[in-house]
Amino acid sequence: MPRCAEHEVPRQLRRTPVPHVSRLIPPAALGAAAVLVAGLVPASAEPAEQIAWHPCYADLTEGLECALVPAPLDYDDPDGEQIDLAMVRLPASDQENKIGSLFVNPGGPGGSAVEFVAAGGPQLQEWIGAEASSRYDLVGIDPRGIGRSTPLDCFATVEDALPATKPGAFPVEDEELPAFEAADRNLAEACAENGGAIAEHMSTANVARDHDHVRELLGEEKLHYYGISYGSQLGSTYANMFPDRVGALVVDAVIDPVKWANRPGRLPFLTAIRSGEGATETLDRFLELCEDAGPQTCALAPDARSRFDALAERVREDPIELSDPSTGEVLVIGYDELLALTMNLLYNAPLFPLLAELLAQLEAGASPEELGRTAQQAQLLPDADTARSTLAQSSDAPFPEIPDTVNANQGFVGVGCSDSENPSDHDQIDRAGDRSVRTDGPFGQVWTWAGSTCSVWPFTDEDRYTGPYTNQTAAPVLVVGNREDPATRYEGAQSLRGLLPNSALLTTETPGHGALGANVCAGELVGQYLLDPNSAGEIDGRVCAMEGNPFTDDPEAAEGPNQLRQLVREQNAPQLSLTRS
Repeated sequence: MPRCAEHEVPRQLRRTPVPHVSRLIPPAALGAAAVLVAGLVPASAEPAEQIAWHPCYADLTEGLECALVPAPLDYDDPDGEQIDLAMVRLPASDQENKIGSLFVNPGGPGGSAVEFVAAGGPQLQEWIGAEASSRYDLVGIDPRGIGRSTPLDCFATVEDALPATKPGAFPVEDEELPAFEAADRNLAEACAENGGAIAEHMSTANVARDHDHVRELLGEEKLHYYGISYGSQLGSTYANMFPDRVGALVVDAVIDPVKWANRPGRLPFLTAIRSGEGATETLDRFLELCEDAGPQTCALAPDARSRFDALAERVREDPIELSDPSTGEVLVIGYDELLALTMNLLYNAPLFPLLAELLAQLEAGASPEELGRTAQQAQLLPDADTARSTLAQSSDAPFPEIPDTVNANQGFVGVGCSDSENPSDHDQIDRAGDRSVRTDGPFGQVWTWAGSTCSVWPFTDEDRYTGPYTNQTAAPVLVVGNREDPATRYEGAQSLRGLLPNSALLTTETPGHGALGANVCAGELVGQYLLDPNSAGEIDGRVCAMEGNPFTDDPEAAEGPNQLRQLVREQNAPQLSLTRS
């Protein structure tokens, strides 16, 4: 049995299907449960930690500390093969009154928590407020198989990885289907040959066990946590596997955990959680805000809706060329790429003006060079200014540089396919994509094909967690949902609020992926909750309105939050695969 199995939910329960619950628990019931939870107190009386920290990345963020700790590859065999977990910590400024460690996961799956905390930790502290941030160490652990932890590395060279790269976001024509299937099979076969034992142990349940392992090494009684996007699935999983160890736990941009992990495999997992509908709703909000702003500040106004639809139909028949300013390489934007880049920029409301400008330039027939400059300004094209490259260039980087052959897509499928049931062939994927367009709008295809590798993925994790997701946690869980989110639709937050009996729902109305760094009101309430989880009862049902307008606000007025928002987008948006000319 896994370490500390007496506190973990019995394994047989993980196979028990749980019905989808949409009923919301009345606030009064939440308040009654909350009063049973002791208030958070400084962690000074807890056992001493067992991790050796070392200064790191000082030229990026002052005060950072890093560590590499071993963890069991398989918690059924805790003394067997070990893996490395790479960690970074930004210590609390008020150590005397420290509550504990706030574990942070930025999503993906495939996102690096080390990069997120190292590059965005100060902005996260700013968002939750000085009082809350002063009393928590921020801790980021790269999940197993990802980043600087023991990685899933499937290729010997970058050139070997090229045949495993999909030729676009999704096949627009039937004759393109074999190329997508070939890319998926090439990735699956390479990982089967070269990926190693980690490939069979990458489920979210094992990542949750890793977090509990580190919590114990830190000498902390409770786990405090903030997870966004896929990080919400990790948070939901931990809360139900280790309910008695939950401290302050926030999940933002929430995935419906049942639709992710406990359903038949008739639909791809990203189709099942209806991400395409969320993206369509966010596009509608973008076009509405553009129309309201008018042509003075939105380049796609007036008639933004009809102009977008006309452009989409045009590039379906007549793709447009774009020149990468960094390399001079000519790229092609067809129908699938247009939807993918639009969805990418919908992650972050401050980028709405640049999205409108790029769409208007495409419509007007701007030169490939001009299109390339706008795309690079919107950070659609890779450049040196990414969290991964910034950390690699640091003068005191403590971890080996991530091999160029390791990318977020391998981590994405390694986790997502391990967690979920999926169709077993690409014809089913293709049919699911067609249906999703009818039910969820045009972005249904983008999300359906983002997980298409699962149809041929050769690995399963026998220790994955499938529920229940209805356990009573020691402290209330704060669920944060955005009404218009291009990746995790609002219904995911509502569903989790209904599943968890001791939870509260905070709603935000700033369009984009999650509330983190995007909404001041939400940051204040999250900070309040982190200081006192019992305040969840008074937060439950609150709505934080959109603050300002992305088409009229000064983008430099919120430089810190914008940097944090870019990190959220960098860690979560599906990778663009612009076709080479």
